[in-house]
Amino acid sequence: MKSYLCFDLGGTYTKYALIDLAGNIVTADKYHTGEIIDPEALLQQFIVRFVELKKTYHIVGVGFSCHGIVDPQRGCIAFGSPYVKALENYPLVERFKQETGVELVVIENDVNAAAIGEAVYWQESHYQNYLFLTLGTSIGGAIIINGQLYRGFNNAAGEFGYLLTNAQDNQQNSGKAQNMLPGAWESYASAKALLVSYCAATQCKEVSIAHFKEQLFNKNPIALQVFEAYLHQVVVGLISLTHILAPELIIIGGAISEETFFIKALRQRFQEKVLPFYNEVKIMPAHLGNHAGVQGVAVLLNKMKVC
Repeated sequence: MKSYLCFDLGGTYTKYALIDLAGNIVTADKYHTGEIIDPEALLQQFIVRFVELKKTYHIVGVGFSCHGIVDPQRGCIAFGSPYVKALENYPLVERFKQETGVELVVIENDVNAAAIGEAVYWQESHYQNYLFLTLGTSIGGAIIINGQLYRGFNNAAGEFGYLLTNAQDNQQNSGKAQNMLPGAWESYASAKALLVSYCAATQCKEVSIAHFKEQLFNKNPIALQVFEAYLHQVVVGLISLTHILAPELIIIGGAISEETFFIKALRQRFQEKVLPFYNEVKIMPAHLGNHAGVQGVAVLLNKMKVC
C-alpha cells in the first residue's frame, strides 16, 4: 500500500504518521524532539524513522510541518522562533532527498498545514473563506480565501500572534506571557498567557489547563476574573481579524479549543461585541485535533504526486 510519511516538528515532541493516499492514518507515534542545535542531527532523526517504516510500508512521499515562516519553494524555514532558529535556511527538503532518494518531499508551516488538513473537512460543508488559529504557547494563524491558502508576500501571511492589540504595553507586567514584540496579541490571548495570568494572580509557579478548568467550575473568584479578562483579549483580536478579512468561519485549534466551555464562552462574547453585520460568522473547534499538521502535509503531497 502506497503511503506518505509525515512529520510535525514541535518544541517538545515530534509527531509522525504514515498516511495512505486516501488520507487515512495507518500508524502514528511521537518522540522527544530535544534542543535543536545541529540540523544534520535532526535530519538523522527523521531518516531513522523513515528507514524503519520503509521496511514494512511503501513510502512514496515525505512531508514536514514545522513552526516559523516556511519557504516551500526553497524547502526550508526562512525565519524561525527560538526553538527552530538553528534550522533557518537549512535546506531540509533537499538534504532529505539526497540522503534517502525520495523524490516527493514537501515542507510547510505547521498552522498552514493544519489549515490545509482542516480544509478537506470544512470545504465539504461549503465553507470557502475562513481563518484557522491555534491558541497554544503562542498564536499561529492561517488564512483560506476562496478555498485556497493565502501566503502573502514572502510566505509570511497569518502571523496573527503579532497583531498589536495592546501597543502601549512595555512588557514590564509579569502577569503577561513574554513576546519579542511588545503589545502582541499572543502575549495576552495565547493559552500560555491565560495560565501565566492565573499564576500571577494566585502566586503559583505553574498550573495546567485542567487545574484552571477545575477552579473555574468551582467558581473560584480569581479564576473567573482571569478568564473574563482572557476572553476579552481573545475576542478583541478575533473581531479585528473579522473586520479585516470577513471570514465565514473561524476555526480554533490548540488544546484549549477542545474544552467545550471555552468555545461556548468565546462564541457568546464574540457575538456581544462584534458589529451586527458580522453576526453570522461561526466559531468552531478544530476537527482534526493533534493530527491536523501531518494530515495537512499529506494533502499537499497528494496534490503534488505524479502518479
